[in-house]
Amino acid sequence: MVITKAELSRELHIARSGVSKLVARGLPVRADGRIDLLAACRWIVANNTQGGEVLGHALEWVRLLDKPRRWRLQL
Repeated sequence: MVITKAELSRELHIARSGVSKLVARGLPVRADGRIDLLAACRWIVANNTQGGEVLGHALEWVRLLDKPRRWRLQL
């Protein structure tokens, strides 16, 4: 899932300036300026850049997005 920096700030419950600080520390950003949510959350977890609530929200997204998806075509 690719999102904007503003959307990432809402999902992680941090200010937009907080996202900018994460980007300055190395949070991966695509060439078009958008962010891959799973990659960003994995980066936050791996680098443990934020404690507490932000880390918790990132872990929740990693768990959600890493789940295998089973699609079943209903005919």
